[in-house]
Amino acid sequence: MLVSSDDLSCLGIYHLQRLWQKIQLRKRGESYTELVNEWHLDKTLLDLCGIGLEPGLRALYQNDHQSAFVAYIQQIAKLTAADIAGINQQLSTISHGLTLSLTMPEVDDLNSIEVEDSNPAAVLSESQLNFWRSEGYLVIPHVLTAEQCAATRDFIWQQLGANEQDPATWYQAHEFMQKIMLQLFRHPQLDANRQVPKIRQVFEQLWQRTDLVMTTDRVSFNPPETPTWRFPGPNMHWDMLLQLPVEFGTQGLIYLTDTSVDQGAFSCVPGFHLKIEEWLLEQNKKQNKTDIELQQQDWSKWPAKSIAANAGDLIIWHHALPHGASPNRAKLPRMVQYINFYPMAC
Repeated sequence: MLVSSDDLSCLGIYHLQRLWQKIQLRKRGESYTELVNEWHLDKTLLDLCGIGLEPGLRALYQNDHQSAFVAYIQQIAKLTAADIAGINQQLSTISHGLTLSLTMPEVDDLNSIEVEDSNPAAVLSESQLNFWRSEGYLVIPHVLTAEQCAATRDFIWQQLGANEQDPATWYQAHEFMQKIMLQLFRHPQLDANRQVPKIRQVFEQLWQRTDLVMTTDRVSFNPPETPTWRFPGPNMHWDMLLQLPVEFGTQGLIYLTDTSVDQGAFSCVPGFHLKIEEWLLEQNKKQNKTDIELQQQDWSKWPAKSIAANAGDLIIWHHALPHGASPNRAKLPRMVQYINFYPMAC
């Protein structure tokens, strides 16, 4: 039987003991009773602790002994008592919301359990908001300074064991590389970049709420193509379930290098967030395809646009836009740091 979320026996962190137990049962193929939509609570726990979803799940599945998992959390998260108290308060709010939604289905307004604010700071102009509404993406200039970008690039070069001045070192195999994704999630410079106030303010204005959780995501390294090295992807895709109704969601990245259109730039299909529901209806009428089948498009026929921007610029897009990196046909690598926010209360 699973312990309740308010069992604090694992590092004093709300829900962590329950999450540990769930994964261990899942690894053994044993069944258990879980609250509806508890996945949101699992994900938020890992992000609020600064661990991140993918590294957190990897640690949960790889460690068979809780002591090893606890040691990993302590090493990565470095949480103070004040940090844990704040995390517990937020997670308790989410958990109580899930419980209420199960026991009180007739309640129409659960705003009393949400930390929601319909009037976040206005940092975007009306023209930027209009562009967002019509195109589904925005470029926000200079959220990071040149110095912050340079420090982040230096860290990436060090982790790759590569030399910026020696292209021959850009293509050596590395255990952290997955296609162009570099599995680096935590570092003081990455953490400092995430804490820039304007980044959160932009997301809050687009979401029209302030109860947002910041993801702990990775970086990427996309070097120029050569006769022996070709862009491995990811190609155009969606990171959302392709089903109706399509809910609002965001994704984002920060360019760490000045990036021209042909330099492996971020690409998307502007405006598709306004068409996706109609498109899904058409696809379902023609053939009831799975998510995987819907992802398999002839992207050469889609009006994709590559977005050039400078080092330190933030790109945010509606998650309904097909998007991806592109082949780098310039002379220098493209580096980015991924960042996103989502509501604490689902």
